[in-house]
Amino acid sequence: MSQETLRIQKISGHAGTIPGEGTQREFTVCKLIDTTTCIGCKACEVACMEWNDLPFGETVFDNTYQTMPETRWNYWNLILFNEHERDDGTLMWLMRKNQCMHCAEPGCLAACPADGAIVQYTNGIVDFQQANCIGCGYCITGCPFDIPKMNPKTNRVFKCTLCTDRVSEGLEPACIKSCPTGCLHFGSKEDMKFLAEGRAKQLRDHSNFPNAGVYDPPGVGGTGVIYVLHDATKPEIYGGLPQDPHVPWTVKLWKGPLKWLGNVAMVGGLSALRPEGSRGGRHPFGRNRIVSHSEQILPHGHVLRYTLKERWTHWVAAGAYIYLLMTGLAFWSPWLFWMAVILGGAPVSRMLHPWAGLIFFGAVWSMYVMWAPEMRHTDVDKAWWKAVRYYSTNQDDKMPPAGRYNAGQKFLFWGFFWNTVALLASGLVLWFPTYIPWNLRFLRYISVLVHPAAALFTIGLFLIHIYMGVFAERGAFGSVIRGDVSIAFAKRYHPGWYKEIAGESSTPRK
Repeated sequence: MSQETLRIQKISGHAGTIPGEGTQREFTVCKLIDTTTCIGCKACEVACMEWNDLPFGETVFDNTYQTMPETRWNYWNLILFNEHERDDGTLMWLMRKNQCMHCAEPGCLAACPADGAIVQYTNGIVDFQQANCIGCGYCITGCPFDIPKMNPKTNRVFKCTLCTDRVSEGLEPACIKSCPTGCLHFGSKEDMKFLAEGRAKQLRDHSNFPNAGVYDPPGVGGTGVIYVLHDATKPEIYGGLPQDPHVPWTVKLWKGPLKWLGNVAMVGGLSALRPEGSRGGRHPFGRNRIVSHSEQILPHGHVLRYTLKERWTHWVAAGAYIYLLMTGLAFWSPWLFWMAVILGGAPVSRMLHPWAGLIFFGAVWSMYVMWAPEMRHTDVDKAWWKAVRYYSTNQDDKMPPAGRYNAGQKFLFWGFFWNTVALLASGLVLWFPTYIPWNLRFLRYISVLVHPAAALFTIGLFLIHIYMGVFAERGAFGSVIRGDVSIAFAKRYHPGWYKEIAGESSTPRK
């Protein structure tokens, strides 16, 4: 006799053979909840707490018999109490057992970026593996029922497991065992649907509930927890049960087409980073080097291009961005998960990713303060874009005289700035998903799409930036290290800027 069986006997007081012991749950399992026979005794709540050994959590009194307003990371099963006035003026007290629905197409699993953190067994149960959870909270966004909850101390997400440990031993979930009214049933999905439909028909034929029916929403492929409702046309009166739940389309988009398009774009961008086709020739690291800004001609034929503050800010932003890039790509694709491993593991990478994001935004904002006045679009920039074909073919003599920054560099600057703002705004929502009220969940749905989309834009800009700074303009890379550029470099690539600082033009820089 297994230890599991002994434990069941000890709790239940049943000394004989446990019903269902030894049977295999190879079929799709299902829990049936008949709301019409629920008396709100909360025995299922207690059984869930005891069996799963959940830690104590203070209850909340909110002028209702409900134990607390919603489920928590340490309270997976909650009876919702709702008063409802029928069309004939009579008052009904609707009670519904709220828990994970174990969807056939689970939104939490679709949204999860961590391999193995959420699994779906062959019997349909959706389970969380906290050892693999990185605490990103994407599962909270992906769930249309608002079920997964995060432990703020450990940054791990929890929900009902449908007592998979009991089910795997051929036993029924603990809440089923505790129900005194027969409100809860457990078995195969086929059997439970048959039983539920029979009960709904009984209510329609012999009670004053013509709209009685079964709640098994097809939008998520059906659920492993189904309800018999007095009025199946209005499931929202049962504590906000969604009328037609679906996995958010934003989750499907960023985990589907956006991911593959992003992969193709990154591969294409990386393949384009080759010096052979660059404007500067086959040797990108030439002697002509460029750096910061002091607007003075320096000795030895050099021009100061970037100040020390500008260079430090640039490299702080670069370092933070590279860390964000590696950790973000690690959770973007399983093929790149090795990046998180070498950076300390998935939980560490997930923990530090948003902090690196704040550092990156701070550096970008500092660059905005320093450079925004020089990044305004001018008539010269309009002419530069019209003549860009000459720039790409290395015919610089046909280009309008670019200032300190040409139109392409300004495009990169503003592209990085606005995408960084989008990353910060969406990242904060995804960083603290539990602080976003359920009625504002559209912010989660938008953020889960905006964040990777903005990241992909910055990756494209980053690749262009690398190409231009290393391959296209020989000597540009050295300028952000040493601070100066040769006069030859300034005359060739930024003649308008050189004329200004050399005093050859009285036209102020715009």
